[in-house]
Amino acid sequence: VIEGLVTVYGSASVENFSHYRVEFGVSHAPEAWGILQGDTPVPVLDGILGQGNLSAYENGPMSIRLIVFDREGRSAERVVHFTLMKPEPTPAPPPAEEGEPPPTREP
Repeated sequence: VIEGLVTVYGSASVENFSHYRVEFGVSHAPEAWGILQGDTPVPVLDGILGQGNLSAYENGPMSIRLIVFDREGRSAERVVHFTLMKPEPTPAPPPAEEGEPPPTREP
């Protein structure tokens, strides 16, 4: 995960396809789900299913859920667990002491 941006790849297609939805939840057993990609009426085969910014959430366990619906109201779902690990900011170098040249990348 790069700065909270998550891209979900895969396939969402069934016989009599109606639409799919991609959701996310905090923890590996979420009590509630948020929408990462709302109801999408176009099937996808080995492509991008959705993308969302999770940077507002703390590092830790997360879940992504794909739900595919057919025109008869039936659905199938798949849940994938992952750990959100946003990059830590690079610390600034300490200030140079008086008379000392500033640090450089080269030795």
